[in-house]
Amino acid sequence: MVAVMLAVIINSFVMAKAEDSKQKEALSAACIICNIDRSRFNLENRSSFKTHKTIRHHLFNYFDFKYRLNKKTHLLSDLECWVQ
Repeated sequence: MVAVMLAVIINSFVMAKAEDSKQKEALSAACIICNIDRSRFNLENRSSFKTHKTIRHHLFNYFDFKYRLNKKTHLLSDLECWVQ
């Protein structure tokens, strides 16, 4: 009985680790915002993919913008309406 429980726990851990690995690979393979693949980006642009993700499309800037939209009490602009 203990061996079965241990096998289930180990299997769950392995599956969680594989899912985490898959998510990390997806985050490093393409820009989440514009969905440009890393290899395509490096061929077509002068700046590096890392610079693009950290400066131009920094994910936390989008979270911050979305948070501020939710807290905003007056009328929204067209862009803000589209994002919200």
